[in-house]
Amino acid sequence: TNLVGTDNSRSVVRASSVGSPAVLDGVVVTGGYDETPASSIGAGLDAYLSSPTLNQVTFRGNRVTSAGGAIYFWEGSPTLTNCAVIGNAAQAGGGIYLRQNPTVTFSHVLFQDNDTVDAGSAVPHGGALGGSASVVTLTDVQFVGNTAGTGGGVSFSGATAATFTRVLFEGNVSTISSSGGGGLGAESCPVMTDVTFRNNTSAGHGGGMYCQTG
Repeated sequence: TNLVGTDNSRSVVRASSVGSPAVLDGVVVTGGYDETPASSIGAGLDAYLSSPTLNQVTFRGNRVTSAGGAIYFWEGSPTLTNCAVIGNAAQAGGGIYLRQNPTVTFSHVLFQDNDTVDAGSAVPHGGALGGSASVVTLTDVQFVGNTAGTGGGVSFSGATAATFTRVLFEGNVSTISSSGGGGLGAESCPVMTDVTFRNNTSAGHGGGMYCQTG
């Protein structure tokens, strides 16, 4: 099943105060697009105070000018399993953006060929995944071929607590010389077990990973 947006359709799927029994399963979410300046978020899925389970869902070709090209999570405790986030774009979090302390679990998720867009004075960050003040657990996740100004694969700011287990960063790119983190850029380093960085590049600091504090 394909859930397809049209030009400037804003979000293809929206969830507000949806609990954990909600499940989106076995669909492709594509074509979401919102060019509203400063306020465009979550072209594929905009989830506010919600905790849905996403299983075998592909987000492809969604785009916003602000945050969360494919998905924007504001609070809540969502779970993604066996999903793919491919070819989406935003100024922050080309694939997914996390805001206002959500607790998010990723398992067997592919982030590939997501990108950030120029937004004037703001630094494009988090080609695949971006966020601030979040609790994030990633297991068996791949970041492949994503691009951003800083944090080509992943960019976390603020008090984000992240745990990475069996995660691959391959071929991601950070393009701004004053920043860094071809694969991962973060204010504080996540807890990492069996994490592989391969062929990531940065115009600035840390081709594989750049953390401002330990």
